[in-house]
Amino acid sequence: MMENNMPYLLKCKSSMPTSFGDFSCCRLVIDATEVTQDVPGQDMAAQSQTYSSYKNRHTVKAVTGVAPNGAVVYVSKLYPGSTSDVAIVEHSNMLAKLSPGDMILADKGFTIYSLLPQGVHLNIPPFLKDKGQYTPAEVQVCRKIARSRIHVERVNERIKKFEILSHIPQQFRHISTKIFQVCSMLVNFQDPMIAGIADKYTSNQ
Repeated sequence: MMENNMPYLLKCKSSMPTSFGDFSCCRLVIDATEVTQDVPGQDMAAQSQTYSSYKNRHTVKAVTGVAPNGAVVYVSKLYPGSTSDVAIVEHSNMLAKLSPGDMILADKGFTIYSLLPQGVHLNIPPFLKDKGQYTPAEVQVCRKIARSRIHVERVNERIKKFEILSHIPQQFRHISTKIFQVCSMLVNFQDPMIAGIADKYTSNQ
């Protein structure tokens, strides 16, 4: 598991984009992403586990985490595509790397409140209630979270642009996690995800 590069909150704040103005305690923005792979042999149980109803094909899934400045700082191993986002977070033990006062931004699928260490906060978009529409205040919350979460979505898009991840063939299944994590790290060597971050970070050294 690639988990040793998660900067502490103080370092995150030194390169915090303006879009995080309402989430100044954010240390990690997480999301799940899937890549396709060959059907796993004749093992019906394995085939069932890798079948993603969301993608309507056989996939493997990882949870990625970026710092507010867009740098990839966490990548779980790959799990069968049918695995829930919550189950991946729990099994990967990624939350153990966080400290009291830290905040996580995530999508609605990450209902991980019961898993949070003491003092760690989660901010996800509100769920629609019986009335069927958001209040103006809830709309504002959704927009602010979406504006900050877009960075992890863009990171996942960059990761999956590597040709080797367009489809994982049978002969690479046993090293698929390593392939995915290496590609994830290579994204950090590309142009900064957020304009101006490199200059801001340098000025704080």
